[in-house]
Order: sequence, then structure tokens, then C-alpha cells
Amino acid sequence: MSTKILQEHLIWALQQGFDPGKGHEAKSLLDSIQDLTPEQAAWISAPGAPSIWTMVNHVASWKETIARTIEGEKFSFGGRWPAPRIISQTEWDNDLQALIRWQIRLLGHLDKLDDERLNRPLPDLDNWSLAKVFTGLIAHDCYHCGQITKLRQLQNISL
Repeated sequence: MSTKILQEHLIWALQQGFDPGKGHEAKSLLDSIQDLTPEQAAWISAPGAPSIWTMVNHVASWKETIARTIEGEKFSFGGRWPAPRIISQTEWDNDLQALIRWQIRLLGHLDKLDDERLNRPLPDLDNWSLAKVFTGLIAHDCYHCGQITKLRQLQNISL
């Protein structure tokens, strides 16, 4: 697969799972969090369970990790999972904007990566290339989108 085709497929898939109105048989990640209040985003289904807000921060932190890895920082596992709590409208808005900023930054990096860089194993991850990392990130977005959709359903919030 040529670099251009690989890049185009990865960009397309990353946008399908993330951008509003792009999902086919399902909603995208941004569709799943649209119009939520801070109270709805912070709601937990059971003690110890994550909230939508914690998932948004977790997804954003993985996007940040991948962007920083592309920029030359050492890869480190462990997207943050902040403890569920009450959040303000300003905090919720800022977290949503951070999620979008990291997505845009990743797409900018992806658009510039050549075939060699996409397929080269990362120094800190055996047998993981950036192409595999992006594929995993796409699956990660979709996985958490499904969880967020279920938490909306449990709160009787239509999508």
C-alpha cells in the first residue's frame, strides 16, 4: 500500500469515528458527547464506574500521548483516568476543546508522515508502528464512543 493510500485510509477512519455526522451505522465520538451538560457528563452509573467526562479526558490523553510520541517524546502507556467528580461548564467546555485540539494535531501529523515513518517500529514499543498505533487509536475512539452512548441511554438522554 502506498503512503498516500495508507495515509488517506487512516485519516478517513480517524475522522469517521470522531467527527460529527461522519459515522455510518453508528454515531461518532463527537456525536456521542454533543449537547451534554456538565452534570450529565459527570454522572456515574455505579460507584467506581467512569463517567463520560472521565472517558473524554482518557481519550484526549491518548491522543496527546500519540501526538507527543510523533513529536519525539518517549512513548508511555496509561491514558489518564481522572476520578469522577462534579465539573463546571467551563471545565467541560475546556475538556471538549482539548479533545478536539489533540485530534486536529494528530491529523496534522498524520498528513505529513511518509511510508517509512508510518511503518517503522516505535523505539519503545516492540512491533508497533505508527500505522498500527493509529489503527488502535481509531478502535479506542469507537470503543469509548459505545460506552458513552450506553451511559447516555442509562440517563435517558437521546442521541
